[in-house]
Amino acid sequence: MKLKLKQFIYIIVIAVFILITVFPIFWALVSSLRSDEEIFRYAMPFSWRTFVPDKLTFQSYINVFVEKHFGKVLFNTIFVGVATIVTGIIVNAVAGFIFAKYTFRFKRLLFFLVVLSFMVPFEAVSIPLYKMITVLKWENTYIALILPTVANGLVIFLFKQFFEEIPNSLMESATVEGAGMFTIFTKIVIPNSIPVIQKAKELLRDLQNKVYDVAYQTGFNDARYFSQVFRKETGLTPTQYREKFCLDSQF
Repeated sequence: MKLKLKQFIYIIVIAVFILITVFPIFWALVSSLRSDEEIFRYAMPFSWRTFVPDKLTFQSYINVFVEKHFGKVLFNTIFVGVATIVTGIIVNAVAGFIFAKYTFRFKRLLFFLVVLSFMVPFEAVSIPLYKMITVLKWENTYIALILPTVANGLVIFLFKQFFEEIPNSLMESATVEGAGMFTIFTKIVIPNSIPVIQKAKELLRDLQNKVYDVAYQTGFNDARYFSQVFRKETGLTPTQYREKFCLDSQF
């Protein structure tokens, strides 16, 4: 009897937490199907009408996806994120595998440079990186957001250390069975590297967020970019606008 009572109390507590978690999401979903005036009309006092719209409207979704072009923003975020993580994992995993299982000239020197690269904070290279992108004329392109985050010294280091723990005898056995290096890498090494791949995804995503911050700051602080946006919105350059309306302030 005591066990059933404890289970009942446990279920009640979990149900309350679920209700608290789901309630704001459900209210936001219902409110998105209402007009702006109706959203707050039944918010207080709280009643059943709070969750039942008088008239369904999809104007909010039209404003977001058609007028504000949120679909483009969503696509850019998903595309850049997926492309960065997939490309970054491939490049860094291959580099880590080469450092772990191959012997070649200047291997230690190159790996030292890789280790040295992730000791330098991203903020220290953000301005030179932006200047390089400007010289290459990659402003406002996907490649400017993806390419700087593909190769990451810390991720290469993690892959290299992890791959060193994979026994060479396992690879040699696959070679005896006729498997090539590409097959060994894709069929044996990568499937056994899921933990380090998960960590690599987190590191690449964090670096991608830093690149987003740089892109945002430089995009809105760059005078040329501001002039382009200003001219698109007004049909005049900032100088022409100031002269036409006799403004003393400068843009």
